[in-house]
Amino acid sequence: MTYTVLSKRKLLKLVMSKTVRGWDDPRMGTLNGLRRRGFTSGIIKQFCKEIGVTRVQSTIQIERLYSVARNILGESSKRVMAVLDPVELVIENFSDLPDKSALSLLVPDYPQDVDLDGDKAYHQMRLTQKIFLDRTDVRTEDLKDFFGVAPNKQVRLKYAFPFTCTKLETENSGRVTKVLGQMDWTNSTKPKGVLSWVPANSPKVEVRVYSHLFTVPELPNDVKDWESFVDSKNSERIYDSARMDPESYAKNVDSIVQFERIGYFVPDQDSTKDKKVFNQIVALRDGAGEMTGGAAISGANASRKDAQMQQLALKMEKMKLSPTDMFKKQPELYGQFDAEGLPTHNAVGEELTKNQRKKLKKEQDKQKKLHDAYLADVKA
Repeated sequence: MTYTVLSKRKLLKLVMSKTVRGWDDPRMGTLNGLRRRGFTSGIIKQFCKEIGVTRVQSTIQIERLYSVARNILGESSKRVMAVLDPVELVIENFSDLPDKSALSLLVPDYPQDVDLDGDKAYHQMRLTQKIFLDRTDVRTEDLKDFFGVAPNKQVRLKYAFPFTCTKLETENSGRVTKVLGQMDWTNSTKPKGVLSWVPANSPKVEVRVYSHLFTVPELPNDVKDWESFVDSKNSERIYDSARMDPESYAKNVDSIVQFERIGYFVPDQDSTKDKKVFNQIVALRDGAGEMTGGAAISGANASRKDAQMQQLALKMEKMKLSPTDMFKKQPELYGQFDAEGLPTHNAVGEELTKNQRKKLKKEQDKQKKLHDAYLADVKA
């Protein structure tokens, strides 16, 4: 599977060097890692059923696993309102609401089927004067394709009312610290942007969002510095001040949930009585990147560009390698060679079989074509 390794030697080194949390780290391709990430037995079984069994060696795209997870979790997971990087929003005309009962909002647990849970198909959220939005939904300047909060722009708070931003408070760096504005209590407009939010009394939770542990889909077999392709910095992003709506926090802390507009999350074993920890299973949309949020997506895009550059550099280095030297660079595998550089014995002195040498010869012929193309480019 892409972006994973199954070599015990490599996995052990990741664990011993504390690059990952352990054998059950959610970024690891181990069964315990997949379970901790939130991939249930049903997801794994369905994934195996879809890819089937073959004798041909092939690499499965990890996105297929993510797709199976979305299909299964989309039907079974309750919806929860949460923000990963909260910024405060103040409703300036909060006291103008004539009917205070309108502040108690019914939020469906299963929007695709509100009858799925009978009388328990909804949970309540209370709109307070101060609420929290996600920072990625707030900008100091509006853009054509941006549907979040910006000065003098109207958006809708999901399940609530339209809101118009009148002022943004920022730090010297330009980072937004507070949003102020007016609510349209008549609910007469239909703005395009619909934003998730949580009330002021929402408890803090820690959210861990994951991306690929490796920067390249497949590690080249002949690369010794494979650890340079480990993306320990961007593969796990921790939001330790995320917030989750109070009623959902009280009811769903032990089950897989969907954070609306973000993705699917599972409670982690690191959760304590005072603070819950959630691991992202997959992002809500395919192609959105497994890192969620504006900054995270930018980081993921940067990682992909870096990966492409690294792959190109690897290809160029491979093209430079002479076919007569390619196997001599692997002394841990081969010990003796013929005049053309083809291995005749392995590292412990055992003679290679005819079939083994035939396979190696095919690899050498492929390398010769690459090397000849490289030499032709140099001469040109």
